[in-house]
Amino acid sequence: MIPAALTMGLFTLALLGMVAAMPTRAASWWGFTAALLFFPRACAVNVPIIGAIDTRFMACLILAPALVFTWLSSSGHRRGLRATDWVVLALGAVMAISTLVAGSEYPVTGVLLPLMVYVLPYVIGRLSLESLNELNPFLKVICLGVVALVAATLVEVATGFNVFNLVGGRGRANLRMGLTRARGPTVQPLYFSMILFPLMGLALVAADRARKGLGPGWWKLMPWLVFLALLTTISRGPIVLSLGAVALFFILNARQWRTPLLILWVCGVIAGFGDVGVIKDFFYLFEKSADPTQANSDFQILVIDGKEYTYTSMDHRKLAFKVYERPLANTGLLGYGPELKGVNIEEGLQNKFWTLDNTYLSIALRYGRLGIGLFVGMFVLALWQLGRIIWDRTDPRGPYARGLFAVLAATLAALYGVGITPEFAPVMMFVLGLATNLTCIGTSTAPMSGGRFAGVPRPRELTASPAALAPVIRR
Repeated sequence: MIPAALTMGLFTLALLGMVAAMPTRAASWWGFTAALLFFPRACAVNVPIIGAIDTRFMACLILAPALVFTWLSSSGHRRGLRATDWVVLALGAVMAISTLVAGSEYPVTGVLLPLMVYVLPYVIGRLSLESLNELNPFLKVICLGVVALVAATLVEVATGFNVFNLVGGRGRANLRMGLTRARGPTVQPLYFSMILFPLMGLALVAADRARKGLGPGWWKLMPWLVFLALLTTISRGPIVLSLGAVALFFILNARQWRTPLLILWVCGVIAGFGDVGVIKDFFYLFEKSADPTQANSDFQILVIDGKEYTYTSMDHRKLAFKVYERPLANTGLLGYGPELKGVNIEEGLQNKFWTLDNTYLSIALRYGRLGIGLFVGMFVLALWQLGRIIWDRTDPRGPYARGLFAVLAATLAALYGVGITPEFAPVMMFVLGLATNLTCIGTSTAPMSGGRFAGVPRPRELTASPAALAPVIRR
């Protein structure tokens, strides 16, 4: 294994070199994509008072200020904060205040963590593009990163060797239905699936551009590659919801049947996560047929607050709300802090519910009513902004907006089945930042200012013939 300090040092030097040698936004595409997808969070260096510093920390610390400086110094760029920007900043502030009020044992880490995990990744996504002219180069970086990640994932599944362990990854093999689950650069396959899941939106955008002759032909494979990687994690919720995101992407492009299909899509998500139980029963029977011992051991009767409930792995998230019902009722405006001080549950349930495998429950308990309100609010605002773009069928940003809208809407459902962690939260916030960024870059395909992209030709997407587009496609 390569020492963590050496990995951190080399990565930091590479970041600084990219910022010095490349346009700032291009450096952020390469540097932040590498930090998000290829370096385990366990590859970190402990610093006194501050705590563990990993590659994502360094990427945020270097790239976010550089992007902000470029944004402020660009004379033609649309400055000013959107509503989503204010909500994200408020969420970071509430998280930091909650940590201090709760009396955390690690106050500096508790204040820095929301900044590095939520706010700065959002800022990097928010300032990643200045115009639609930069969309193809940006997607090229994302697509190459996904291809490399899928290759590493297939190696892990086929051989059991996790290449990310070479730079400090950790965790043991995880099985489900007798099959090895890929965990990539994370400690848990579910977290890895939640890194892949937000990338489906960008994969759909890349494939759409390839079908229209605006991108390389191999981009058509991108949704298939992301879905293949998701399959290797055997994480049920993200797999099903990735299909839901693909369906929503095409529904949003429908002309006559868009509204009824949208209603049907929403009803399907509610049914899947409600008490209808069709999806739950399907997965339970599938697990039982593949591994009867494992499925039977997971089927139990639990007593919660004097009442009996049937427990399976598919019921875990729903029952967690009953287990934490009393602490949740008293969470207040700021919650119990990240360490959940003062949160107690019945002793007999601690072995089953020691983790909060539901983001909404986790945020509400840790950061209170203010925290959960702001957390959901930033998604709602981003979806509203994207929806306004999608509604105007003449807007050239439409396909990009559809991809981001589809994956963010599906993410709201996916977060019901996983507790948010610093391993995948930055990817989610980065995509959320891209959604707000799209509302700021306007409908022109030309850069809004001179800057360092001024010499790049315009991709005349709306009026050019295929022959005229050939130089752009090759670029």
